[in-house]
Amino acid sequence: MINMVNRLQHFPTHYSKDNILLQSSIQLFYPYRLHIMNILFKEKQSDFITLKKRLDISNGSLNSHLRYLEKDNLITLEKEFRNRKTFTTYFITEKGIDEFTQLRERLFEVLK
Repeated sequence: MINMVNRLQHFPTHYSKDNILLQSSIQLFYPYRLHIMNILFKEKQSDFITLKKRLDISNGSLNSHLRYLEKDNLITLEKEFRNRKTFTTYFITEKGIDEFTQLRERLFEVLK
């Protein structure tokens, strides 16, 4: 388990190490990041412009969320130039698929 003490500092004090949701990546507890992961989980890839339109979010905000997901190795990106403009495509990683799948299973377990 990855440094549970650091994860707990972001949650209310009544959460315990036994809480199964805390076993998921902390990055998935943000609504926009969860939505990004859901899109990439279903579609396997998406470009920046499509994500921006689907989430109805500013460039800066989207970029920030994507950087956190990339930093945690949940997504990866490829950049290319099209007509002299940068075109960025995002992909979900194997770790991202595993983390997202486990979070969904844990949520279903908690909601039973």
